[in-house]
Amino acid sequence: MPKPRRLIAHSSTLTLGLFLIVLGVFLYARQMGYIAPDFPVWPVILIAFGGIMIAGELSK
Repeated sequence: MPKPRRLIAHSSTLTLGLFLIVLGVFLYARQMGYIAPDFPVWPVILIAFGGIMIAGELSK
């Protein structure tokens, strides 16, 4: 019996794409003044990337 196919295939490209979208939205919101200019960016980037990686592994 063939193995059922998943509707959404996870790959490193998908993870990178989601990461770039989250980063872009965050930086745009910061530039538009929705987020304070002195808000630390790098910790948020690392947390978002880690969350995306964990979510990708859990969806397998």
